[in-house]
Amino acid sequence: MVRFNKSIRRILPPVPHCVFASQSYTVAERLPMTEHDRTVQIWLLLVFAAHDQKILSYGNVQQLTGIPPQSVCKFLAPIQAYCEHHQLPPLTSICVNELTGMPSESLMEAKEIFGAQARVFVYDWFARKAPTPEDFQKFSE
Repeated sequence: MVRFNKSIRRILPPVPHCVFASQSYTVAERLPMTEHDRTVQIWLLLVFAAHDQKILSYGNVQQLTGIPPQSVCKFLAPIQAYCEHHQLPPLTSICVNELTGMPSESLMEAKEIFGAQARVFVYDWFARKAPTPEDFQKFSE
C-alpha cells in the first residue's frame, strides 16, 4: 500500500469535478461547426500532414473529419486562395484523388505538382499562425 505524505496533499489542489462527464451529447449539440470552421479543421489536418511529409487522399480526409470525399474540394478552395494571397506553398497540393494520385483539376494551380508538394513539405507551417474562420470567410465570398 502506498502512503502519501500529508504535506503533498496540501500542495496539490483538489481535482475539480467535471460536470459534463456523465452527460452525452451529439456532435451537433456539442460542437456546431460552420463551413469556415471546417476549413480551419482541414487546414490544420493538412499542416500536420505536411509536417510529416504525408499525402492525404480525399478518403483520408473523410475518415478524419467526416466530410464526404466529393465535398472536400469545397473546403480546399478557400485554403488554396489563402495560400495564393499570402504567397505560401500550395498546401492543397498534398490532398489528392485516390485513383489518380493528383489533386482535383480545380485545385491544380501548380504546373509541376511534385515540386509544389516538395515546397509544401519543407515549409515551416508551425512557425506561422493558423488562419481563423474569419480569414477563410474573406476568400469564400
